[in-house]
Amino acid sequence: MDSLQRIYKLHQAIFSRRHPVSCQTLQDELECSRATVNRGIRDMRLFFNAPIDYSREHNG
Repeated sequence: MDSLQRIYKLHQAIFSRRHPVSCQTLQDELECSRATVNRGIRDMRLFFNAPIDYSREHNG
């Protein structure tokens, strides 16, 4: 899977839910490592200006 496909799947996984998604859930859905999920989130914020925030209260 190339990086753009991974970013698209990450976008679907995050924004299709009403509540925050944990990193472990994203890893399971995308079948990748924690570092890859973090890189995808960083790229979405940097290149697409995605409004992704972390909620410590909800752990996601």
